[in-house]
Amino acid sequence: MKFVDFFKKSEHERVNRDRRSILLHFHIFKNAGSTIEWLLEKNFPKKNLLIDGKTPGEIMHLNEICRILKGKNSIKTISSHQIRYPIPENAEFNFIPILFLRHPIDRAFSIYYFKRKEMDDSIGSIKARSMNLREFIKWNLDFKGYMPMKNFQVLFLSDKTTREEVDEKDLGIAINRMKSSLIIGIVDRMDESLVIAENFLKQEFPEINLAYVKQNVSKEREGTMVERLKQSEEELGTDLMERLGKCNKLDMKLYHSTNEELDKRKEKIQNFDRKMQDFKKRCIDLNITKI
Repeated sequence: MKFVDFFKKSEHERVNRDRRSILLHFHIFKNAGSTIEWLLEKNFPKKNLLIDGKTPGEIMHLNEICRILKGKNSIKTISSHQIRYPIPENAEFNFIPILFLRHPIDRAFSIYYFKRKEMDDSIGSIKARSMNLREFIKWNLDFKGYMPMKNFQVLFLSDKTTREEVDEKDLGIAINRMKSSLIIGIVDRMDESLVIAENFLKQEFPEINLAYVKQNVSKEREGTMVERLKQSEEELGTDLMERLGKCNKLDMKLYHSTNEELDKRKEKIQNFDRKMQDFKKRCIDLNITKI
């Protein structure tokens, strides 16, 4: 069901009592997924499934998710790095997709600082621990078939495997799937995104509260996105920064399109500024209780 179709319907029409509503979080690596998972657990304690396959590049289709859900009647949310679109029509489950996207250059730098902290034996972590930022970015871009920093978000939303390159056709598919997702967000617009998400989700989950405490944040990534990008560009140099941009040209188009879609959804919300003020207060109160 498309976003526009969902909100044209009355509440009675939207909620088919013969189908279970499942919040389905598409966890794109380094797109605030840990914070979203924390929020899902806060709102639906012990009613969440975190599902991933045995290998990082594995893709899990939603028909497999439907099979896993059989008999798990208490489950309200699912989060996975490896589930993929399209969302199938299903007689038993009403899947409500949650999708957060990120500025691809900021995301690339975040991958480096995260991988440096990981103590596993994956090739990305091993390289990050032994390289500076410039060396790590160059290694990623030189490694054929290694896609984490090459239009990865478009790739995630396309019909291709995790090692293929994407093109304008795939970008079109990605944009359509983004727009059809009921809950979308931008990592560097987290508060706005969650106010919009909360406003719409309350129609099916009246008690939902998306006030949050940031999870899994590197100290090296503090400050505004503009400040982070400027600092990292100084480390990379102009040539490598331009190359990184070219390798993420389609992701940048997807990022801008998602911002535009988020703005359109924001305009549909009455008293948005008041709701934002209330949301920020709830976040402050929540963060104080966590100190």
